[in-house]
Amino acid sequence: MKRVVRHKRIECVSCALCAEEAPAYWRIDADGLAVLVQVDKTRGPFTFTPAFPQDVRVLEAVEAACPAGIIRVL
Repeated sequence: MKRVVRHKRIECVSCALCAEEAPAYWRIDADGLAVLVQVDKTRGPFTFTPAFPQDVRVLEAVEAACPAGIIRVL
C-alpha cells in the first residue's frame, strides 16, 4: 500500500521537530514554518508527499510528536 504524508503548514507552531527528525521531508522556510520539501499535491490547506517505506517509522514518530498535530502519515 502506498503511504503519503499530509501536512497543514498554516497551523505550524515553528517547533522545527519535523525538519530536525526528517530533513528529507521538511525544511523551515523564511517565515520560520515547516514546509514539505517535495510536494506531490495540494488540497485546500494540506500538502502531500509520498512516504517511502524505509522512512515510515520515523515519519510516524514525527506525527506522534508534532505539538500542533498537523502531520499525518496516511
